[in-house]
Amino acid sequence: MSQAVAQRMAVKQGNNNQPDEKRENILIVDDSPENLNVLNAILSERYKISVANSGDRALEILGKRPEFDMFLLDIMMPDMDGITLCKEIKAKSEFLDVPVIFISGLSGIDDKKSAFEAGGVDYIVKPFEKEEVLLRVDNHLRLRRLQQELKNTNAELERNYRRLRELEELRDNLINMIVHDMRSPLTGVLSMFEILKMECERLGNPDIMDYIKSGYSAASSLLEMINSLLDVARLEEGKFPLNIQNYSVSDIINGAVSSIAASLSNSEIIQDIPEDFRIKCDGEIIRRVLINIITNSIKHSGSKNPVKVSVRREEGIITFSVIDDGVGIPKEYHSKIFEKFGQVQIRQEKKKYSTGLGLTFCKLAVEAHGGTIGVESEPGKGSRFYFRLPESPE
Repeated sequence: MSQAVAQRMAVKQGNNNQPDEKRENILIVDDSPENLNVLNAILSERYKISVANSGDRALEILGKRPEFDMFLLDIMMPDMDGITLCKEIKAKSEFLDVPVIFISGLSGIDDKKSAFEAGGVDYIVKPFEKEEVLLRVDNHLRLRRLQQELKNTNAELERNYRRLRELEELRDNLINMIVHDMRSPLTGVLSMFEILKMECERLGNPDIMDYIKSGYSAASSLLEMINSLLDVARLEEGKFPLNIQNYSVSDIINGAVSSIAASLSNSEIIQDIPEDFRIKCDGEIIRRVLINIITNSIKHSGSKNPVKVSVRREEGIITFSVIDDGVGIPKEYHSKIFEKFGQVQIRQEKKKYSTGLGLTFCKLAVEAHGGTIGVESEPGKGSRFYFRLPESPE
């Protein structure tokens, strides 16, 4: 390239109203001084322009200043053609996402195919039309800006997500530590209530007995919540040991109903088990799942009608169902009631369809057995809570 051409290009580069640091950098590679001059004249008012008259010179520039936002490469050049140069550029990780536009007097489909296969994003045919050059360059640089913004946004989201996970872990660890420490003194309170109950039974004071029973019930409920929270944490971490054995489904259901029979008062449970099935599971855990769901249905159904517990088998899957004809649950809460701390949000919306961590425990416990859990319900039409587990092979 002649000195006169270089001087004219330098003058063109200085004729712009934008600070250089705010303009994108473009490297133009062409062995024709005339083409370099024309393209520089078209683009230098909007962008910072660097030029090279060969592939070797372009690679030398890139070794010193790897901050370009676009490359315009002539295809037909001696020694190293544009296709080869493009492959060399794309082999460098820092330029992998930088757009390459080829410039050439060739317009055949094979030439364009080779250009795109090498990593080019567009193709401009000589002689140059100013509006076409500006339009193609502007569009691809705008697309690059959007891609970089998206990349930066994703990186920021990833950082925020990691930070949020760290904070959640700290919160959960703190909660678990506090709850774990609460369990020991609460167990002591329950023991004292037991002693007081025995003493009052001996003295025959019914009024004090009622107070003691109320206190004992409240403390028991609190201990149950503490245990549920600790169990949920262990299930989430995969640290809850399961004692898998072969069980009778009817035995598990009878055990669950018997455990809550004393607290049913006027409520009734109907069992619908057409035949006894066998299932491999942790019997105690599945019994607790049933207790939680049945108690939940009785407590929140708002109906004096019986709660129905049914079991069905289909294609090797055992489905447990607990059905009530209570107030029902709107569809938007069907997934929330199984979420950890989901009841907080529901209560803020002046609704109450969950028993706290009980249903969260049920979900995690069933999933730990390789099963699924869900609810079918509509307001005013009752609810059907169900969970499915694989049948035990004979």
